[in-house]
Amino acid sequence: MLVIKNVTLGFGGISSNKTPLFSPISLEIANGEIKLLTAQSGVGKSTLLRWICGMPDNGLIAKGEVFLDDQPLNNVPIEKRRIGMMFQEPLMFPHLTVAGNLAFGLDAGGTAMERRRL
Repeated sequence: MLVIKNVTLGFGGISSNKTPLFSPISLEIANGEIKLLTAQSGVGKSTLLRWICGMPDNGLIAKGEVFLDDQPLNNVPIEKRRIGMMFQEPLMFPHLTVAGNLAFGLDAGGTAMERRRL
């Protein structure tokens, strides 16, 4: 289960002088469950997803907690979070096949796999 608790994100600091991207948000997503996050453009949907995944974002100030299967993730590096994100624009290595692009993440995660030309 993915749980986020009282998350507020903003740039340049979250204080009485700065406006956060959105009001504090809490959310639970059970294993196998699908949720839809909708809002107007520019209000922080992608920033929230990037923060959950652990992707660095210069100048982002975050308050709140994120858990995966009851394990806190706030201080866990991106490569150890076991969370992925699919972007709208394709971000594939052009020199690899689709299978090679998919397998690339397995290698980065330390999974042993036979090397072969894909």
